[in-house]
Amino acid sequence: MSHRQLGLTVSRLAICAGLMGSFFAAEARAQTEPGAVAHGADQQPAAIGLEEIVVTATRRETSLQKTGQAISVVSGAEQLLTGRQVLDDLKTSMPNVNFASTSNTTQMFVRGIGNTFLTAGGDPGVALYQDTAYISDQTTSSVSFFDVERVEVLRGPQGGLYGRNATGGAINIISAKPTSEMTGRLSVLAGDYGRLESEGFVSGPLGFANTDFRLSYQLHRLDGFVRNIYEPTVGAAGFAAAPDRLDDMNSDAVRLQTATQLGSGGVLRVIVTHYRETDNGAALAVVPDSGFIYPAQHLYGLVPTSDPRNITVDEGYNKIRLTNYNANLDQPIADGMLTVTGNYRRSHRDFLNDCDGTSANSCSFRVETSSDDYFGDIHYASSNEGPFRYIVGATYTHFIQDQIATIPFEFPTFYLTGNPADRAAFDFPTASGGRLRTNAWAAYADARYALSDVWSLIGQVRYSRARKKALETLKLPAFGLVVVDSPNRASDSGVPFKVGVEGQLTNDVLVYGNFSTGLKDAAINLGTLQTAPVAKETVQSVEVGFKSSLFDRRLRINGAAFNSDYKNLQISQLKGTLATLANAPKAQISGAELEVTAEPVSGLRFNGSVGYLDPKLKRFENTPNLPADFVPQPVLVSLDGNQLPYVAKWNVTLGATYRFEPTAGIAVELGGNYYYQSRIYFNEFNALRNSQKPVGRVDLSASIGPSNDQWKVYGYIRNLTDETVLAGTTIYAGLLGAEKGVSYAPPRNFGIGFSYNF
Repeated sequence: MSHRQLGLTVSRLAICAGLMGSFFAAEARAQTEPGAVAHGADQQPAAIGLEEIVVTATRRETSLQKTGQAISVVSGAEQLLTGRQVLDDLKTSMPNVNFASTSNTTQMFVRGIGNTFLTAGGDPGVALYQDTAYISDQTTSSVSFFDVERVEVLRGPQGGLYGRNATGGAINIISAKPTSEMTGRLSVLAGDYGRLESEGFVSGPLGFANTDFRLSYQLHRLDGFVRNIYEPTVGAAGFAAAPDRLDDMNSDAVRLQTATQLGSGGVLRVIVTHYRETDNGAALAVVPDSGFIYPAQHLYGLVPTSDPRNITVDEGYNKIRLTNYNANLDQPIADGMLTVTGNYRRSHRDFLNDCDGTSANSCSFRVETSSDDYFGDIHYASSNEGPFRYIVGATYTHFIQDQIATIPFEFPTFYLTGNPADRAAFDFPTASGGRLRTNAWAAYADARYALSDVWSLIGQVRYSRARKKALETLKLPAFGLVVVDSPNRASDSGVPFKVGVEGQLTNDVLVYGNFSTGLKDAAINLGTLQTAPVAKETVQSVEVGFKSSLFDRRLRINGAAFNSDYKNLQISQLKGTLATLANAPKAQISGAELEVTAEPVSGLRFNGSVGYLDPKLKRFENTPNLPADFVPQPVLVSLDGNQLPYVAKWNVTLGATYRFEPTAGIAVELGGNYYYQSRIYFNEFNALRNSQKPVGRVDLSASIGPSNDQWKVYGYIRNLTDETVLAGTTIYAGLLGAEKGVSYAPPRNFGIGFSYNF
């Protein structure tokens, strides 16, 4: 962005924010004037209103409405009653956020930026934090969360405070904390498709060493949304243990926490979490290349089914083992707080998908990943009192990941001889991957200075440095290529920062403006033997917004407008049979978002949001992988102006809940939510065949129980109208004879549960 363009953008956005802020400030002031009170000045405020939401997005506890950046929050209670248990579920409740599911992995996108490259060597564009620790491993992002206090989604670049790999935003998952009084909850739920879930916790004092504890668990069983219609085929090497259903779930998780009170008000919190999942894996519906002979058809007379809920696979599984150790110390020093976080996360992921979509064992895709993730952070936050507040800190990450991807498939000799009568084939195994070591460290500072009772200046700066070392493996024995432990490396550094201004026009109206930058680490195309690393991705973003709580906090309206310019945007490409990363020289994303929550009368609440994005590639060329191409075309195609993948230009959420007492002491709560998203393209070529058309989804929920919420019977229906929605697409190389493999979002499903608090 040029200086002139930046100035114009800032001016236009500032004018919009100023006009909106002035209107809401005038409205808020009017509420305090005598003439605004209909029944006299001595009328008491109504005993209703929206509760205050506390967030820790700024490394301090602050009110959401007094924090000058775009943040959306989902509480643990809402997650339980509506069945939102994975990251993918969050998109139906907040603007400009999307999650995609491909090959058993969840991809996160905030304001159009995420990651379409999920193999080792690349990094996300949305930083994921759990209990203040950065999570480097993307392969376990699909793991369900449980017993959480809240989930915070920060929209926009977060390079100053959160650092690397937060060019689109950041997500904070905060676990519910131990309590000093004995308490607990047990919930069980059953539903269609063989769903059985149970979740609960017990918390209280241990009785010694000034220590409280919290023990929580989660159990998930789901037969699967997709039926496997596999039948053994004569002449094909069938797999005896072909799964009956796919898109299933068989997982268990347990978490133990302790919180020990130390001297001078300090608290040491220790969290140990273990997660285990063993199921049949994702349903990947294969779409044959319409202009090319499909190997399974040519060899065995078999073609994949076109029914997304009934597919054929001869093998498949998904196995996850994850253990996480977290320690967090909060120790008051002088008038501030010293916080030290240490985290170690060890995970192993092994999944196998059938990639021919038939009962022939002619193609499969297996990825096995082991990760060791070490993270440490230390920072000191000054007192919340006084005009000047600051945070200074340092962070370190050491990440080791071993990954190997294998694709054994049958190569028809017809491809070589050109003889249609040739039904022979030979094995064509491929393997790629290796070991990646990442070391990253940073020092950062955050400062706020109150110029007056209304206006404050904000500044953040970070020095960040990362080094990656790889030992690559690439095996193509059919071509006589076998390379093991080939060294490669990448390094980069940067100084992302943020400058901003906040205006607390009244106690209920905040306006703000921010200019922020961010970076994503340089990447290595692990397993491709590419000599030059993929350059780091950088962003400059300007944002203005407002937050308002009106009519005695019965109405909350938050809005923002922004423009982000990206350089060297990291985007996935297909070269031959290998998925790689490349740099798009420039991309621009402009947008706006609005969130509204209202409680006009006690018990009745409305919520809604609108998100708009204009995400464009600029000055980028790529080689398309078109149907009927044996390998991608060598001719470069200009993609200037194309929409970024996995991004909807529009998304809208409309929801309502109504809590009432049909009889004394019994409370009923009814809820409904509608979510709409415009067309999404699954790669940068914007072809309709690789897109999801505009779609809407309706979810319903209900509960009944005593007014004190000691117990509750609850239920939900998701995807009420049973929409068929593409969740993600994997583009295949023409060498495999298929165009793509597609994953679908769950069909209509329901659950009925019982929860008891004690």
